[in-house]
Amino acid sequence: MGTDDDLLTMRHEAGHAFHSVLTERAWPLLRQRSGRPELNELASEAMELLTLPLLEREHGGFYTPEDAARSRLRLLERVARLLVHACRVDAIQHWVYQQPAVQLTAEKIDAAWTEICERFGDGVDWSGLERRRAKGWQIVHLFQVPFYYLEYAIAYLGALQLWTLMEEDPAEALAGYKRALRLGGTRPLSEAYAAAGAEFRFDQTLIANLAGRWERAVRDAWEGAETSW
Repeated sequence: MGTDDDLLTMRHEAGHAFHSVLTERAWPLLRQRSGRPELNELASEAMELLTLPLLEREHGGFYTPEDAARSRLRLLERVARLLVHACRVDAIQHWVYQQPAVQLTAEKIDAAWTEICERFGDGVDWSGLERRRAKGWQIVHLFQVPFYYLEYAIAYLGALQLWTLMEEDPAEALAGYKRALRLGGTRPLSEAYAAAGAEFRFDQTLIANLAGRWERAVRDAWEGAETSW
């Protein structure tokens, strides 16, 4: 369709493709290549961020400087929203599995989801759309791959670290990205993240540091974009 979402999806899924190619070349057994969610999504989400400097035409991309700045701003907003949304999805799953199955109804889940959305609020006014909001828990991941969705948040914390490293040393950031993906399922996740130059943790200190970097990037992107967004 020629939209910014199309380009983002292509970069995201390309990260998964690169992951498959690198592990297939490195390991003979499927078991060795088996991807874990936190590493699978690190491959895709890091590719979203590592390609941000290449969006403009002068760097091989498609965008004018103003359009590139808007695209960066939109992705950075998506990262922040997903980190919050993943907390909601994780919370509703824990709540559901704690309930007696015979007493669980869609209406009860709707009510619990609404309470969780209030807890992890994002400032959006849902007046008049309360029923639609209550059904926000109905996403495919909860039915096909329970507890997977949190991996998107964990992986973004690794991807944001790689993105920060790229500003300091682009070649090393890309080399670390490849090192981590090549490990496949042969090493613990902490070692895979370390190979990428990131830390496999999600404490307040790390998140605060990444949030500060995110805020500066948003400010820079906003200044580079046209105010008539």
